Amino acid sequence: MSEADVCVIMPTWNRANYLGFAIDSIGRQTADVRIELIVADDASTDNTWEVIREYTSRWAHRLTIQHLLLPKGGVCVARNKALASSSAPLVTFLDSDDVWEDTKLACQLPLLSDRVGLVHSDFRYIDTLGHFSDNGGQRPDNPARGKCLTAMLAEDTVVFSTVLVRRKWIDAAAASEPHGLPFDLKWVNGEDYDLLLRIARFTDFGYVSRPLAQYRVHEHQTGMSDLARVFRYHCQVQMAFVDRWGTQLGLDSTAGRDAAQAFLLSRCESLYWQRNLEIVRKLCALATELGFNDPRFQMLKRRASRPRWLLSAKDTWDRIWTPART
Repeated sequence: MSEADVCVIMPTWNRANYLGFAIDSIGRQTADVRIELIVADDASTDNTWEVIREYTSRWAHRLTIQHLLLPKGGVCVARNKALASSSAPLVTFLDSDDVWEDTKLACQLPLLSDRVGLVHSDFRYIDTLGHFSDNGGQRPDNPARGKCLTAMLAEDTVVFSTVLVRRKWIDAAAASEPHGLPFDLKWVNGEDYDLLLRIARFTDFGYVSRPLAQYRVHEHQTGMSDLARVFRYHCQVQMAFVDRWGTQLGLDSTAGRDAAQAFLLSRCESLYWQRNLEIVRKLCALATELGFNDPRFQMLKRRASRPRWLLSAKDTWDRIWTPART
C-alpha cells in the first residue's frame, strides 16, 4: 500500500529528452506532502530507463519514483496500470513533456474540500527549449469550475497536466462504467476528456487562474499533427457521454450531438479565419461523416476551396482599407 499523500501519474513513450525536466518540476514542489511518481513507460526504445534511474537518485530525498516498464499498449493502458499500482488518496497527472511550476500543488491543495474534489489551473505554452511561446496565461476565465458538467460538455477546457483529484472520484467514475476502468481503452485521443466528464457527475471543480503548468508544443506531440483526428474523438466523447448518462442527468437526447456540432463548427470558423484551409476542408468532411447538418459547414467548405491567392488578396485589401473606413 502507498504511504504517499499524492501520486503523480506520468505516461511516457520515447520522451527521454524532456522527461528529466518533468521529474525535476515534481521534485521542486513546495507543498509539504509525500509524493510518489509513477512513470508508466509504454515500451520506450530510447534511454528513458537511464533518465529515470538518474532522477530517482537525484530526488531520493523528496520523491518515491516507480518505473513501470510496460509492453506497448497506448496511453490509456499506461495510465490505468499506473493508477492500479497506487493507493494514494490524491492523484495528479503530468505528461512527460510538460512541466509544473514549483507552487503547483501548494496552490491547489487548499482548494480541495468535501464539495470540490478536483482542482485544475491555467497554463502557458513552451517550445522545445522550454521558452515561453505565448504572452501569459491562456484561460484565466476558464468556465470549468463549480458545477461545470454543462460547460465541460460544451468543450474540454481542462489541461490534464494541471489536474489534481481525489482518488475516490476516479474510482467512482470507473465503477459506474461497464468496463470498470478509469480510462476507456476505446478513446485513443479524448480519454482524459471522457474521464473528466464522468468525474464532473460526482463533484465540483476548483480552478486556480494562475498558470501552474507549462504545456510543451513540439513536432512529435501526439495529435497536434492531425487535428481532424483529435476533434473526431472530442465529438465522439461528447456524444457517447450523453448516450450513456444523458437520461439520468436530465439532458435532452440530442444534447451530445448538439454540443459536438457546435464545438466542431467553432473550430472550423476559427481555423478558416486563420486561413488554415486544408484542415477546414478536413473538418467539414468530418462534419458530414458525423451527420452534422448545419449549413455553415458547407458554406465554410466552399470558402475554403477558393484559390488561396484570392483569399490573400482579400486579406490584403481588408488590411489596407479597414483602418481608413473606421
